[in-house]
Amino acid sequence: MSDSNDRPPRILIVEDEMILAMDLEQILQDHGFDVVGVSPSVERAVQAVTTLRPGAATLDLNLRGQSSAPVADALRGLGIPFVVASGYTEFIGDFDFQDAPFVRKPVATEELIAKLRQVLT
Repeated sequence: MSDSNDRPPRILIVEDEMILAMDLEQILQDHGFDVVGVSPSVERAVQAVTTLRPGAATLDLNLRGQSSAPVADALRGLGIPFVVASGYTEFIGDFDFQDAPFVRKPVATEELIAKLRQVLT
C-alpha cells in the first residue's frame, strides 16, 4: 500500500471537529498512511489541496456550517480521490459527488481503511 517510490500514501484530513481529526490521524498513521495535514475549514482545505497535493483525502460534508463541495471540486480538479466521512446519513446541499465512497461517523476503522485503499488503487 505504498506508491511507486515506496512511501506511504499521503492523506489530507478535512475535518472541523479537532478531536475527530486527531482520532482519524491516529487511525490512519496506525495503518501506515502519512497524514500530511488537517484542515478544519473550506478555505484552508482548498489551499491544502493545491499546496500539499495529497494522494487522497478524508472529507467531512459540513465544515463550520459550510458545505465542503468546493473542497471536493478542488480534489476532483486535481484528480485526487477522497472518502467522505460524515455524521450525516446522506449527501446534503450542493454536494454533487454522490459517487464518492461514504463512511458514517463515528467511523468504523476497517471500513475507512478499506475505502481509502480502494480509492488509492
